[in-house]
Amino acid sequence: MKRQLLRRQYILSLSFLMMIGCGSLFAQGDQVFKRDSVYVDKGVNNTNDFENDRRIYFIEEDDQGRVLEKIIHRKNNGGEFEPFRRHLTTYDGPNLTQFVIQAWELMGEEWISIREDNYTFENNLLVKYLRRTMQEGVLADYRQWIYTFDEDENETEVNLQEMQEGEWVNRSRKQQAYNEEGELSTQTLQKWAENAWKNSRQRIWDYDMASGLTRTVTLSAWDTPTNDWIEVFIQTFSYNADSQWTGSSYQAWDQDNEVWVNTQRTQYLYDNQRNPIGQIMQLWENDDWQNNLRGGLTINGDTQSSVIQQWNASTDSWSNFLRYQQTRAGNGTTQEKLGMETWDASTESWINRNFTQRFTYFWSEQVVNALEKVTLPENCQVSNPYQGGLPIRCELADASTDLQVELYDMMGRRVFQQSWASAQGGSIDSPPLPGLYLLRITQDQQTQHLQKIVIQ
Repeated sequence: MKRQLLRRQYILSLSFLMMIGCGSLFAQGDQVFKRDSVYVDKGVNNTNDFENDRRIYFIEEDDQGRVLEKIIHRKNNGGEFEPFRRHLTTYDGPNLTQFVIQAWELMGEEWISIREDNYTFENNLLVKYLRRTMQEGVLADYRQWIYTFDEDENETEVNLQEMQEGEWVNRSRKQQAYNEEGELSTQTLQKWAENAWKNSRQRIWDYDMASGLTRTVTLSAWDTPTNDWIEVFIQTFSYNADSQWTGSSYQAWDQDNEVWVNTQRTQYLYDNQRNPIGQIMQLWENDDWQNNLRGGLTINGDTQSSVIQQWNASTDSWSNFLRYQQTRAGNGTTQEKLGMETWDASTESWINRNFTQRFTYFWSEQVVNALEKVTLPENCQVSNPYQGGLPIRCELADASTDLQVELYDMMGRRVFQQSWASAQGGSIDSPPLPGLYLLRITQDQQTQHLQKIVIQ
C-alpha cells in the first residue's frame, strides 16, 4: 500500500507539469484574446476516439479578467447538450467573497443553488470560510473554517467546525508555530474527541542557517499509549548552486531497530533557463535504489508533451506509461490539452482510456482600446515547482516598503496571504496543498510580480 501511495503521489506531481491553466484573458503584443468556452471530450477505451462530454462557457468576467459566471453543459441521454451547472463568483477588491454552485432544474427551468461558499476578511486576511450545502431542499450551514493570525499576520490556527443539530461542533484544527525569522517551524493537526483536542499528526521544519532553505521536514504521529510523538517519515531536501530544489529523499522510522530506512527519492531536472523539464523517482529495494518512474517535457513546434515512463527491470530499460499534451496557436493561446493517454506496447502507440480527457479552447479577439493592456511584471526570482520555505528574491526600486504575497487557485480564490518585512523578498512558509496557483506579489498595492507556479 505504501508503494502504491508514493507512486500515485509522483504521477500526480508529474501531471502538474502539463496542467498549466489558461487565464480568461491572454495578451500578445497589441492583441488581447478572451477565452469564450472549453469543450471537454472523454476518451473511448482502447481507441483514439473521443466522445463529447461537457461544454464550459465563460459568460462574464470583471475588468481584471476574473471569471464571474461560468456555465457547464452536459450531454443528456438523447445526445443533446443541456445546462448542468453554473458557477457564480463575487469579489470585493482583491478578495473572493462568495462562490456559488447551482444546478439546472429541468422541470422548473431554473438554476437552484446547491452549494455556497462565503469568505470573510479582516484587513485583507481571511478569518472565516463558511460552506453551505443543500439539505432537505434548502441551503443550510454545513462547515466553517475559522482562521487565526499572529501580529505578523502569520496563520497560527485553522479550526474546522461542523453544524450538528443546530450547533457548531469542533472536528479538527491545525496549529502552526514560527521561528524568530518568521519561518514555519511546526504544524500540528488535532482532532476533537471526547470533548477535548487529541493530537494526531505533526510536521517539524528544519532550515539551513546560512541560506534559509528547508533542509528536512519530519512527520510524526501521536502515540496514545506512550503519550508522545513517534516519528514516521522524514523528507530531506537538496538544492543546486542557484538554490533550486533538485531533489527529495524520504525515509521511514523503523521503531524496532531505531533507525531511518530509505523508502523513495525524487530528483528534479532543469534546463539552462532554470525551467523544470522532468523528474525521476526511485524506490529503495534490496538495499539499493531502483528506478521506478520518470517524466520529462519536450517541445515540438507548437506542441508541448509530458511523458511518464516506468522502469522495466526485466529489460533494464524505460517504457512509456502515460502522456499529456498541450498545443498552442501561433498567437500563443492554448488550443488543446490532451491528458492521460496510455502506451499500448502491442501496437507501440498511444491510446485512450476511460480517464483520458481532451480539452479544446475557443478564444475571441478583443478590441485593444476597450481593455487595459495585460502585463505580467516579473521582478522576483521564484523556483518553479515551488516547495514551502524556498527563498524568493525580489529586485525593486523601493527597498523600504514591505511586500504582500498572495496565492490564488485556478478558480480565482485567494487561498494564501503573507507579508514580508523586506522588499528583497522572503519565503512562502506554509503553502496550500500541491497544485497550480497564481502567485501575486504587491508593494503599496502595486503588482510587482505575477506568475503561475506549481506548489509541491
